[in-house]
Order: sequence, then C-alpha cells, then structure tokens
Amino acid sequence: MKMEIKALSLICLLGLLAGCGVDEKIHQKALGELTTAKYELADANAELEKASQDQTELESKDAVAKSKIKSLQNEQEDLKKQSAVLFEKISELKRQEANVFQSAGATMDAQDFKGALQAYKDFVSKFPLSARVPKANEIIAILQKKTEGNQP
Repeated sequence: MKMEIKALSLICLLGLLAGCGVDEKIHQKALGELTTAKYELADANAELEKASQDQTELESKDAVAKSKIKSLQNEQEDLKKQSAVLFEKISELKRQEANVFQSAGATMDAQDFKGALQAYKDFVSKFPLSARVPKANEIIAILQKKTEGNQP
C-alpha cells in the first residue's frame, strides 16, 4: 500500500515537473525512482500472491489432516467398542470352560465313569486350547483304564 502511494506521488510529481522546466538530471532521477518503485511493487505483489497460495495450500492440508484425525478417532471408538464386546465374549467363554470342566468332574465324583469320560473328551474337543486340556487328558487316560476293566 505504501509502495502504491509512493508510486502515485512520483507519477504526480513527474507530471508537474515535466512541464515546469525542471532540470533533466532531477527528472531522470525521479523517473528512475518511479521505475524502481514499480518493480518493487510488482515484486511485493508477487510475494503476496505466493504467500496467499501457500496459505490456501496449507489450509487445504490442514482440513485433510483434521478429517483424517476425525476418521481415526471414530475408528478408535469403534475398536474400543469391539474390544469391550470381545472382552465380554472371552469372559463368557472362560466361564463356560470352567463350568464344563467342573461338570465333568462332578460326573466323575458321582461315579459315572463312562459319562465322565465322555464329558472330559467333549471338554477337550470344545476347548482344545485350554490350559486345562493336559489335566483333562490325564483324567481321560485314567477313566479309560477304569471303564475298560468294567466292560463285559
């Protein structure tokens, strides 16, 4: 803005000086200053335009980043919900595993060795990754010996 005023002032000054018998050197100096001011103004306008473009680009990148952040936050919330559901399912499976193992033990305590043998086999089949499988296999081996000896 200051450059524009300076340029306008110089133009007016030149107009006044042109017809008033001003020395040629002073006139040329004023023209040189006017030309310099014109180039400086053009450079300043180019820098301003570049800064404006940079700002627009950064605002666009910022909007994209904010959108990605929002999307990731939504995804994180969904994963938290899924995690809670899975945690509850795991807890329920652990309860079921414990109940099935205890039920097989209760069947054995009731002296129903064939029923207990089948219950422990079912346990191993339903929960093959359980930490109780080795114990169940030991009991199965014992029950197989007991039930083989009792067969006619």
